[in-house]
Amino acid sequence: MDYWHVISAWDSILEAMKTLQNLTMRLLKEETLTKLFIEQDSVDAMFYSSNSGGGSSTKSNMEVKKKKAEQIVELQKKSQCNYCHEKGHWEQECKKKKGDEKEENTTLMLQKMESTLSAQDL
Repeated sequence: MDYWHVISAWDSILEAMKTLQNLTMRLLKEETLTKLFIEQDSVDAMFYSSNSGGGSSTKSNMEVKKKKAEQIVELQKKSQCNYCHEKGHWEQECKKKKGDEKEENTTLMLQKMESTLSAQDL
C-alpha cells in the first residue's frame, strides 16, 4: 500500500504529537480507508462493465456515492481524532483544533502588533 500522504501528514504535525499511538491510529485509519475504496472501486468496475451502454445511469451513480458517504460516516464513528483523541471525527474536522489554531493566530497577530508598536517607540 502507498502511504506517502500519511508520511507527509506525519511530517507536518508537532513533535509532541508524534507518538506511537498516534502513528498507529493514523496508519490503521489509512489502511481501512484504502480497503474501503479498493472494495468500492471493484464494485464500481463490475457495475460499469455490466452496463450494456458503457455509460452509467444518474440514479446508480448517486446510489454509489451515497453508499461511499455512508461507509465514510461509519468509519468516522469508529475512528479517533489524532488531535483531541475523541471518537467520532477526524483531525481535519476537529473543532478543538480549529479553535486552538484561531486562538494561536490571534496571539501571534497581537504579538506582532506589540513588537511593531514597541519598535516604533524606540
